[in-house]
Amino acid sequence: MTMGSDPTGAEERVALLAELQHRVRNTLATMRLIARRSAEFSESLEDYTAHLDGRLAALARVQNVIIQNPTAGVDLDRLVTDELTSALAYQDGRTCVDGPDLRLHLRAAEPLALALHELSTNALKFGALATPTGRLTVIWRIEEREGAPHLVFDWLERGVPLNEDEPRRRGFGTVVLEEMLAYNLKAATSLTFAPDGLHFRLALPLTSRTLHAGTGHASPLLHPPDGQLDAGFADVPRVLRNPPGGPWKDASRR
Repeated sequence: MTMGSDPTGAEERVALLAELQHRVRNTLATMRLIARRSAEFSESLEDYTAHLDGRLAALARVQNVIIQNPTAGVDLDRLVTDELTSALAYQDGRTCVDGPDLRLHLRAAEPLALALHELSTNALKFGALATPTGRLTVIWRIEEREGAPHLVFDWLERGVPLNEDEPRRRGFGTVVLEEMLAYNLKAATSLTFAPDGLHFRLALPLTSRTLHAGTGHASPLLHPPDGQLDAGFADVPRVLRNPPGGPWKDASRR
């Protein structure tokens, strides 16, 4: 050790370099997965190119947030806002976003950003953002489940007519919502349908793997007006894996 050297600073640099290497490996693995699975569900080269470009752009947006302050985690509100802005969701005042401050671990930010991209793309092509009567509400809260804090994240679309004659579709978007979030983050997800919209819910355990260090658990519980989710979804008990048409058509199939 040389005179005047700072062992603490050196250790921090080594730790930061190790984290950077780990992050780069994970990001490259995610990009490979996106490229491979997008190809599986694409019907043409043009279809593949368009979907791959959108998904890589979503990944780039979250990486841009990380680069700005690598040690600060990723603000959930920023993650949601960036994706909705890319989908032009704020142009006519039909989109509502609300939830407590929450900073996510970098490991959780990437898969959640991809999920938000798939939801936004589907809403823009087929759902609440595709019809003048559509309304989109994105809300989240923190609550105790099984003795542990969870992020409960709700994406609600209303004013979207259900078409029972539409064929079932399963694409990369469904894979992200049903499989990637569960596998990478140990999250529980559900996709339910009402006659005029859809409700996607994510229940994410807040652990050292998903919650940025320094983010407290005592964030206030936020609820929609009247203290409940939209009443149109109150009595919808079923979780539809491959729904027969309706507002979720899985934009990744087109």
